[in-house]
Amino acid sequence: MIWFEKQYATIWKVEDKGNYSSVRMSTSRKDKKNEDAYLNSNWSFVRFVGKAHEKATGLGAKTRITINKGGLTKESYMKDGEKVYPKEPSFVVFDFDLSDSPQQKEEEDFQQPDEGDMPF
Repeated sequence: MIWFEKQYATIWKVEDKGNYSSVRMSTSRKDKKNEDAYLNSNWSFVRFVGKAHEKATGLGAKTRITINKGGLTKESYMKDGEKVYPKEPSFVVFDFDLSDSPQQKEEEDFQQPDEGDMPF
């Protein structure tokens, strides 16, 4: 199990499944080989449970969050009396806050220029 704290993520889709939310999101980190570039990861079927599930109802596409507590695991389970390993890791988020990351601030401050200001 890997635990996450203070990880920035961008939300793309949220589906309420009753006692949890199924979320599509992406995360990124700076590329150590090229400091001007970022490496992105896309995550489908992330489960938001507990506090995260309660807060997820108001999230829309392109919302930036900071994951306060979450985990990534690929633990085995029993199926038909046999030990089976999942094909994909399971990503669970327990709590998050809306992000105040510099990238979020830049996106909020961006204003589309008026058509009269366009050079074409």
